[in-house]
Amino acid sequence: MKRFIAFVFVLLISKAVLAQDIETGIYGGGAYYLGDINPGKQFTMVKPSYGLIARYNLDTRWTVRLNVLRGTLSSDDKVIKYKEDRSAKFKADVTEASAQMEVNFLDYFTGSYKTYISPYMFAGMGFFSSKYANSFCVPFGIGVKYSLTPKIGLGAEWGLRKTYTDYIDGMAATYSDTDKRQYSDSQTNDWYSFAGVTLTYKIEIGSRPRCLNSVKSYKKHK
Repeated sequence: MKRFIAFVFVLLISKAVLAQDIETGIYGGGAYYLGDINPGKQFTMVKPSYGLIARYNLDTRWTVRLNVLRGTLSSDDKVIKYKEDRSAKFKADVTEASAQMEVNFLDYFTGSYKTYISPYMFAGMGFFSSKYANSFCVPFGIGVKYSLTPKIGLGAEWGLRKTYTDYIDGMAATYSDTDKRQYSDSQTNDWYSFAGVTLTYKIEIGSRPRCLNSVKSYKKHK
């Protein structure tokens, strides 16, 4: 996992050198788990999460994004009130590195005079590591971007992670007693979610033509 994260950071740096329009920044919010101990209650037992992000803006609609996020996942039968007699619970940190594509609904870019806000969707591939499991994941979700200044962008988003393991919670398939009753459903994999806000700073290397939608171009041609 450490090597994968190091590779992601090297990729981030290479993009920073080669790209003309990138945004780098921080992420902060919450994380929660969906699985055998919490089969469907969204935003339950949310724990803190944080991370670093980088965006390479291909144009005003499409963006390549790289993330390194970390959070805590937790659940408890007695809190969720699902199979309370089982009394299962867990708590584990998770670290994720992922690459995603973002699609803006509008012709947005940080610094825009006209389209300074836009909803967006994202999806991609990633890898996560936790106390009990290491696996690939598929992040996807929705968000909204807002241009605070010509250089600073603010965002809010919610994303789910489909995983390929049923062991994020560390639960074995059966009880350890002599009855061997079913303990977890091995036919369904666990999920988790990150939801929070992003704050990014735009770095422009070289020149890129902009229409009158940009703040500087608008003022220059006004």
